[in-house]
Amino acid sequence: MTLSETQTIGYGRKVRTLYVEGRPELKAGGVDVDKVVGELEDAQVEAETANAVQEDRKRLAREATAEFLPKKLRLQHVASNALDMAIAAVGKETIAGKNFRKLRSDIQREDVTQDGAETPGGRPGESPS
Repeated sequence: MTLSETQTIGYGRKVRTLYVEGRPELKAGGVDVDKVVGELEDAQVEAETANAVQEDRKRLAREATAEFLPKKLRLQHVASNALDMAIAAVGKETIAGKNFRKLRSDIQREDVTQDGAETPGGRPGESPS
């Protein structure tokens, strides 16, 4: 049985409530109700505390990502502009210009490789081998 965090926390509370309400019958059946209720309470507190920590960390991760993404985009733009400026400054057909253009080509190829979708016949636009 796989339950969500909310379902599990609610499940623990409901089981504890049933134990408290059914104390006489459970004791008559030989169950150490106080021990089980204590274990349920301990597990409940641990789970709820860990869930609160997890939720806080997820919030922090979302905030960090939101802060990072515009900085990443700015770096891409600044680097791309610098590369364009370098190519223009040295000339496309010089050795240095060819090296700068190769870098741009390599980076664009990496981007396609990472983001491109695979199809049964290869990458889109490729003929099957």
